[in-house]
Amino acid sequence: MPGDSIVTVITAQPVSAVPCTVCTILIGPGYYEDRVYRDPITGWRVCGACLASLRRQRERGSSRGLDA
Repeated sequence: MPGDSIVTVITAQPVSAVPCTVCTILIGPGYYEDRVYRDPITGWRVCGACLASLRRQRERGSSRGLDA
C-alpha cells in the first residue's frame, strides 16, 4: 500500500561476537565456538582450538614469533 514502508536492519555480527585472533572465526552465542579464551602470553582473544595449538607450539619450542 502507498505510504507503508518496510525497514530492514542488517548487522554484520552481533555485538557479543568477537573474531579469533588466530583463525578469525567468530566466537560468541550462536556460533561454532561460544567461549572466548585469552592467551596468557600474547593476550590475544582466541577460540579453544587455537589456544590448544598455541600451547602445543610453545611446548615444542616453535619459533613462530609467538613467544612474548
